[in-house]
Amino acid sequence: MTACLITIGDELLQGFTIDTNSAWLGQTLLPLGISIRQRITVPDDTEAIISAVSQALKTGYTFIFVTGGLGPTRDDITKAAFKTIFKTDEYFDEKYYRQLTERFKKRNFKIPSLNRSQAMLLTDCEHIPNRIGTALGMRFVHGKSSVFALPGVPAEMKAMVLETILPEYLPQATFKRIVTLQTTGIPESKLAEDVRDILDNNARGFGFAFLPHHTGVNLRIRQKPGTNDEVKEKLINRLIQRLGTHYFGRDGETLENVVGKMLLGSGKTLSVAESCTGGLLSKRLTDIPGSSRYFFGGVVSYSNDLKRELLGVPEELLSRFGAVSAPVATAMAEGCKARTGTDFALSMTGISGPGGGSDEKPVGLVFIALAYSSKTQVKKLNLIPERTLHREMTVTAALDQLRRFLLHKTSREEGNILT
Repeated sequence: MTACLITIGDELLQGFTIDTNSAWLGQTLLPLGISIRQRITVPDDTEAIISAVSQALKTGYTFIFVTGGLGPTRDDITKAAFKTIFKTDEYFDEKYYRQLTERFKKRNFKIPSLNRSQAMLLTDCEHIPNRIGTALGMRFVHGKSSVFALPGVPAEMKAMVLETILPEYLPQATFKRIVTLQTTGIPESKLAEDVRDILDNNARGFGFAFLPHHTGVNLRIRQKPGTNDEVKEKLINRLIQRLGTHYFGRDGETLENVVGKMLLGSGKTLSVAESCTGGLLSKRLTDIPGSSRYFFGGVVSYSNDLKRELLGVPEELLSRFGAVSAPVATAMAEGCKARTGTDFALSMTGISGPGGGSDEKPVGLVFIALAYSSKTQVKKLNLIPERTLHREMTVTAALDQLRRFLLHKTSREEGNILT
């Protein structure tokens, strides 16, 4: 099965908006055996839309996904283009307009007159419900091709794909031929070296790709046609065993989600004391629904005054070792744990740059401390000296430090995490 992705919008071409829709669709469809053969971005121009969709239909893609241009404003012209392409008619749907009116009323708004256009629907197509927004999607069938017109708003597009298109129109694509194993704490070359013999012995039935990024390396496994599912599962299990503690999840699972499950399963709690990361760790932890059951909160102690006043870091340590040091990271974690009453506390203090470094303490340096029971574990890392990447890598390293600690305790205590 093949697919073409067409995104619409002047803002995409001019760089004011990043095209995340194509990336998400590609990542969602590829594991289902749907190969993205072409990606096109066109302006808010009727003729450009007609040309792009018509050419995709001539090519004969199995699926054509078009995102954008379904809103109520004058630059939303996808519906007009589709009316021409598929030689269909337009009608006013009174029932849907009443639904829109009620939705605005519940939000204490009177429905704007412009939204009346969103109740003008095309014939000869199936309409896709939009739980989040106001623009309905459309599905046209042309020969062997299914054409989907979806809103450009990412949340609306994703909900329509996951809730309607995949279960109703693509049920044959439920079998995943691609699995991604996620690792952290190991460079790409070392990872490739460690699993080389396994990959070499399975090259006939599978394709492999290493996908490195600044917080880890993913190993993508593509099952070739005719390969037995049981063989695939044995291969995956063998790779996970070989990857050891570097492996933390598969198919997009986040490190914070993995750590959250471990904390929840053990009944343990966590708090954090952040300096150089400015609250990013707290943000990632609270991105997970239900994290309040194990995450109590955090302190962003960016200044030395707050390190002293909120976390109880002694002035002597700050003066003698400096804010970016193992003793201060230790005191931050221990102070946070004592004040919040959690089972664990993570702290981090570092130099994200671009300034502030020295020969002794260069940009990229960070200390991460994990306080537990009556002990504290501290790690010193020299990470990429670029501010945004450094902060992201620091948070990942902190989460991974806790994950590995929990894994070690689990295996040592036969399945009971820190009992």
